[in-house]
Amino acid sequence: MTPGTRIPMTMAGMVENAKARVSQRGNRFLNLTLSDRSGQFQSSCFDEQTCKLLESLATDGGCAILSVELDLLEGEETPRVTVRGAQPLAEIAATAALELTCRVALPEAISDMARLLERRDDARGKVIVVADDPDTGGVIRICLGRRFALGADVVARLETVAGISDTALSLVTPRDFRVR
Repeated sequence: MTPGTRIPMTMAGMVENAKARVSQRGNRFLNLTLSDRSGQFQSSCFDEQTCKLLESLATDGGCAILSVELDLLEGEETPRVTVRGAQPLAEIAATAALELTCRVALPEAISDMARLLERRDDARGKVIVVADDPDTGGVIRICLGRRFALGADVVARLETVAGISDTALSLVTPRDFRVR
């Protein structure tokens, strides 16, 4: 990245802190403390609607997909990060269709699985069980159905069940979302 170059990016981050400030021109903006896998970093936001959203996320330590712009100034080693838009991850997750796939090696694991899975009319999760076919030596894939409430907590509980392995959660189809 060369100084003076502005690069738009999309990233995920947790909003740890948001402090309202007033610019020299009298405009309100936020100084933000954000974090991601790489660590903590500072950012700014000047869009009023986005500022309100980020302030509410900061009170809960909420996470969001952020539309940002990186700007490297002459003599600085790290670019400045300006948030241009945000969409809460909870909002994205609420509308995402998820698929849970797991390998079942023991028949009794199915009853444990049935106790752990929750079906709801508003849920969009699909569950696929994979098992070895003892007759052919091939693999059998069985769809247990849709409308399951799925998340990382369900995966964690299923991973504790004897006879269930290779548990994975993925999007059924990538959701087309726009960062506002």
